[in-house]
Amino acid sequence: MKIQIKSTNIELNEAIRNYIEEKILSCEKFLNTKFDALARVEIEKGIHHRKGDVFRAEINLRLPRNLVRVETKGKDLYLIITDLKYKLQTVLKKYKEKKAAEFKEGMRKSRGRNKSLRE
Repeated sequence: MKIQIKSTNIELNEAIRNYIEEKILSCEKFLNTKFDALARVEIEKGIHHRKGDVFRAEINLRLPRNLVRVETKGKDLYLIITDLKYKLQTVLKKYKEKKAAEFKEGMRKSRGRNKSLRE
């Protein structure tokens, strides 16, 4: 998986970059390894007039015939990156289960066709 990171109003140092890559790459096990996925991660620091610093993290992950988008907000940058990872894992698990169900359904249909052709 390739990861592109964009930061707004935050200095993207090596520690933050490594932390993002570590968390996002741990989700790679939920993907099919036959293709190279591109993950675009954006982190942003905004200021709320009552709450102070507010961080936002977003990931757009391009999959075959699908785009996965996950976003989260919070006061601690490292916590929202971890939260982003868990949300992405949930979405990718559903994606993987859906693809497996589609494959099984396709196999059932093809077996039925082959059976009728043999008779």
